[in-house]
Amino acid sequence: MTRRARLAASVFIVFVSTTAGVAAQLGSRPAEEWIKTLDGPQRVAALRIDDVVAALKLQPGQTVADVGAGSGLFSTPLPRAVGPKGRAFAVEIDAGVLHHVDGRDAYVKTLAGYLAPGGRVVVVDYEAGVGPHRSQPDLEVSRAQLAAMMTAAGLYEVQDVKLFSDKYFLIFARR
Repeated sequence: MTRRARLAASVFIVFVSTTAGVAAQLGSRPAEEWIKTLDGPQRVAALRIDDVVAALKLQPGQTVADVGAGSGLFSTPLPRAVGPKGRAFAVEIDAGVLHHVDGRDAYVKTLAGYLAPGGRVVVVDYEAGVGPHRSQPDLEVSRAQLAAMMTAAGLYEVQDVKLFSDKYFLIFARR
């Protein structure tokens, strides 16, 4: 089995950022500051982790990758959802939890290439102009921008999960 096939995931989940994994980073700051933000009690509660995982309808034995895992808030509930025969990966670009990266279009295309047949890409991000980066438009990804990236990567929207008032929760699949 090739390395690419072994890494193919049934579900890629991209939380509060549509990308994580290319050279340039946007909005860099020290890891300690990111961790305080990512693990803050208000943010954790607002993510509704159990509700998000339930909405994914993961099945035992599936492979799931949390891309842009940050400090790992989903690192326990995702493996639990796919069970002992499933596989769960938490992917972050470095130990500093820096998840704002440049080159989103290229990254999404690469990510889509690792998607298993029938697999999905799930994105949970703030609505444009609502989140913590409303004064930094280069750190925001609107629904329209995301749709364009996904279309260019050969993916289309299959579901808009209505779980948040301030974030979108979109599920994409291969065309």
